[in-house]
Amino acid sequence: MKLNFKKLYPIVLMTLIVQTSAQARLCEEIRPCASTLGGGECYGGKAPICVGDPLGVPGLRATIAGSCQAKGKDEMDLVFSVFRCQLGAKLELGNRRWDLVERKRHSNEGVVGVVFMEKNDPSNNALVVKEHPRSPQALLASRFLQESGFHCPNGMLISKTSDEGRNLFQALEKAQTIPNKRQTLPDLAKKPEVPHLLVMDLLNGGTAKDLNAKFSLGDLREIGRMYVYDLFLNNRDRVFLSSGSKNINLGNIMYDLGTKRVAFIDSDVIPLTAKAEDHYHAISFFLKALTKDDGEEFANEIFWALRGKGTRVTQKQLLAIVDGLRAGIAEIKGLDLSRFAVLIATLREEAAIQGVVFDKRTEEDFILLEGFLRGSQEAFSGE
Repeated sequence: MKLNFKKLYPIVLMTLIVQTSAQARLCEEIRPCASTLGGGECYGGKAPICVGDPLGVPGLRATIAGSCQAKGKDEMDLVFSVFRCQLGAKLELGNRRWDLVERKRHSNEGVVGVVFMEKNDPSNNALVVKEHPRSPQALLASRFLQESGFHCPNGMLISKTSDEGRNLFQALEKAQTIPNKRQTLPDLAKKPEVPHLLVMDLLNGGTAKDLNAKFSLGDLREIGRMYVYDLFLNNRDRVFLSSGSKNINLGNIMYDLGTKRVAFIDSDVIPLTAKAEDHYHAISFFLKALTKDDGEEFANEIFWALRGKGTRVTQKQLLAIVDGLRAGIAEIKGLDLSRFAVLIATLREEAAIQGVVFDKRTEEDFILLEGFLRGSQEAFSGE
């Protein structure tokens, strides 16, 4: 049985007017047309729509989705306008309402090319906008890590010259600037060689530099796992072993106050050709180092990198890191590398919808990726 939207409209409208609490709950369940109902066909992925069934209409989500795809945007505009949330809307990747942006600020870490766009009410989240030529590779790495069970922020690519890109820049121009003593706010449009922006959800928390004392044994295990995955991906900007040194960028390890768990930002995957053998040698060195003292000495140095050299570490904390390291190795050995081809295809499809075209360097990296990662996997297997 199909719903008659003309008859449903006055019922929905009156309910939204009278039942403010229902609309507030509706807004909590908000997701964009782009992710749930095929926004490219229905609403251009611009305005959010509320489809959480708070009105008690069974199958409303599926009905709207089917009608949206069948009839197209124009005939559905009236229905979507009824379900659009205006109360307490959060600014997040699933609700990219650039008109909600009230202020902009620079990263407290002084990171170049990153802008935080947010509402004045901090409880309503924010979006991180980054201009970087390696954004497609970074998003690919983040998606892979999410699939592997790590907590990483969601992200997407947006073309600077698309409708949404123009809306983003208009919001930047209107937003109030929050001063930062470390450096001025970057101009996200100044690099014509970077035609896209990486937009991500802002995690509610702090970096390991400030919040490492909150890390649980489970968090330490995840950091151990991530150490292995970063080495596998050749990500050099978080936890990475090279020539025997244990380098940890504490700014890219966070504690998410919302989920109460460790989170990882600024991921990357960097395939190598000329220096690939050096990378594989670093993996072999790492595996050899783990054999000493059952890996506890290696884990101790990782803990000190997190908390400061000489900090007291318990046996349980060391074992948690070692367990994470060994779990990561086992996972990499059994990894199906065809996952990357699927992830790249999905990323390419999403990028095309947003008008993003990958540059020559990105395409070259994606071509080299499978061979490079196969070499890394073989190195972890001792082959």
